[in-house]
Amino acid sequence: MDALERGVGEDLPIADENLTWDQLFGRIAEAVGRPRRVRRIPPAVIRSSLRAGSRLQSLAGRESGVDPAEFADLLLRELFIDPPTGRPLDAAFAASFSTGGE
Repeated sequence: MDALERGVGEDLPIADENLTWDQLFGRIAEAVGRPRRVRRIPPAVIRSSLRAGSRLQSLAGRESGVDPAEFADLLLRELFIDPPTGRPLDAAFAASFSTGGE
């Protein structure tokens, strides 16, 4: 909203919270009323799976537009913005992942 309201040409962070993948999926599960512990897949498994997918694409003569082998590094990196605004995301999660039964 700041970018729209202030109308300036500067870069503005859009993160209210920095979340890891397991925190993100845990919060989504909680928002839909199914809280659970989220387990992380070991990075080596993710990298080897995506490398295998990349080889399969090559063998089939296909290109996805994203090299799966390189994509693993992006998925495993914490792309946090510093500093986040500090505003909690609970209301946004509830609104975004509403089950409709509320």
